[in-house]
Amino acid sequence: MKRLFGARRSGKLENSKEEVQEHLRKIHSDERREKKLEECDKLVPPEEPKKQFDESELKFKEVHDVLNKTRVTSAPGAHGIQYRVYKNCPKLTRRLWKLFSLEKKGDRCMV
Repeated sequence: MKRLFGARRSGKLENSKEEVQEHLRKIHSDERREKKLEECDKLVPPEEPKKQFDESELKFKEVHDVLNKTRVTSAPGAHGIQYRVYKNCPKLTRRLWKLFSLEKKGDRCMV
């Protein structure tokens, strides 16, 4: 073990608290922090997307497809409901999807 980790340390800190704080301040601070950065010619602006992101309402088919790909033994989400419930109760899944859609639209308050 001594060969691997070297000689045993004494465990005594021989610097004052002020010296340690000054050292940490020097190491973890940046004197040029407030200085404004100049434009960089090397940065390339991103391309415009070739396909627009779909921001439409969540479709039931999308939910259904995700549930079909999910394993029954997968860990439940934050709500604690296992995926087995959603897979074996399609009416419940559709009802929850409808409630979620209404909540997103702001038509109803579910709280």
